[in-house]
Amino acid sequence: MNASSTTSSASDSISAAEIDGSCRAPLFLMFLSGAIWLVIASVFGLIASLKFHMPGLLADCAALTYGRVHPVATNALVYGFGVQAGLGVALWMTL
Repeated sequence: MNASSTTSSASDSISAAEIDGSCRAPLFLMFLSGAIWLVIASVFGLIASLKFHMPGLLADCAALTYGRVHPVATNALVYGFGVQAGLGVALWMTL
């Protein structure tokens, strides 16, 4: 009876290692895409901050007004970074 319990625990550790190895790529992809979205949100946040303090900056481009850039920065931060990083952390914690 003792031999069967050691074999089952050995097979459990092998399957856990296989699961960890199979989830490595998706976790890396989630954290990498979260970092990319964080950089994008930071760039748009910087543009929004500059537009708030210097309204004449980039005045020729209608797509880069403060009213359009600020929501892009907020949505990229919340839905781009937050969702990707949150799903990555949740998957990491469950494994």
